Amino acid sequence: MAIGLPSDVAKEGIAIGWVINSDSEETAHERALRGCLDFRDAPASTRVLCKVIKTFRGECVAIALDPEAGTPGVGWAIALSMRTAETDALAACASTAGAERQQHCRVTVLRCDGK
Repeated sequence: MAIGLPSDVAKEGIAIGWVINSDSEETAHERALRGCLDFRDAPASTRVLCKVIKTFRGECVAIALDPEAGTPGVGWAIALSMRTAETDALAACASTAGAERQQHCRVTVLRCDGK
């Protein structure tokens, strides 16, 4: 999983790349980073911040966002179960979204490696 995380997500967005079921860790890193660098919903200034933050195998990845443009709500998680990844990503999104927007967080990606 690769993330481009600026200091102000509400103003600068976020870039995210992930890959599941990769043949090797090196290939997974390359593909996740490429996905982050190519993330269409983020400006170039955010995409250049992309870096691999975690490699996983046999786990699930979840990404939760507040879908309203210009809001800071974003969260991600990697866990052994799909349910835990989903719950943790939603909690992380809610913690960054602020009291007025936390109920708007939605899981946009939920995938498991090797399942």
